[in-house]
Amino acid sequence: MDGERVISDMDEIFTSCTTYFKDLLTDNA
Repeated sequence: MDGERVISDMDEIFTSCTTYFKDLLTDNA
């Protein structure tokens, strides 16, 4: 199991979620 790859994938998911929620907040502002 490639630990670094898992961390990279989680980082991408986290970034996507952060961007998604920021867009929601911007739309509601």
